[in-house]
Amino acid sequence: MNTSTASSSSRAFLSDTQIAELLAVPVATVGWWRRVGKLPYLRVGRYPRVRRAALDAFLEARTVQRSRVRP
Repeated sequence: MNTSTASSSSRAFLSDTQIAELLAVPVATVGWWRRVGKLPYLRVGRYPRVRRAALDAFLEARTVQRSRVRP
């Protein structure tokens, strides 16, 4: 098996633990985002997984743009 394919495919789907580590939030928060429908996911067997693209879209939608402060 091509190792570059294996490593890129392993990063295509993330577990709650991996997401929590990336964002420095509790694992329970990631699970809550999934349960309330804020973070789309799929099940691989019995394990919930989030596509990296879905996580990126989730974060982009929640990015706060700072407006210029008037003097």
